[in-house]
Amino acid sequence: MKVEKIEDLGHRIDSETESIETEMNKMRVEMKKFADIPGLKNKVNIEKDELAKVINDLRPKLDETKMKVIQILSEYQHNKKLLDDSKTWQKLCKQERELQKHEQGIFDLREMIAKKIAETDYIPLKTKCMNMVENLNEQLIEVNQ
Repeated sequence: MKVEKIEDLGHRIDSETESIETEMNKMRVEMKKFADIPGLKNKVNIEKDELAKVINDLRPKLDETKMKVIQILSEYQHNKKLLDDSKTWQKLCKQERELQKHEQGIFDLREMIAKKIAETDYIPLKTKCMNMVENLNEQLIEVNQ
């Protein structure tokens, strides 16, 4: 049992050592990259120039897009004003409000009708009363016999 544990521990140590060595080799390669400071500076400058070029290329598109947004917004506001001033639109809005009021009234009436139907439903009460009468009749027949 102890021998198995020691062997298992030995295998784990070996695998851990291998992974540490692999990691150290990766770090050595990275250290060589970082040791070349002039190369890194050159690479950063190249990337910086490329990004500046992209920014300069996109700037006109940004301005163009802003102009389009302003134009569309202006057109929208103009059309909204025309719509708000339209007699037909005003009539439609008024009719929509009236329809909403009528729909609310219909809903209230349906609720009231359902409540009244529940209040005036006499059939369950009639059935209950008939059963009570039958039971009383049966008891009277038994007492008289």
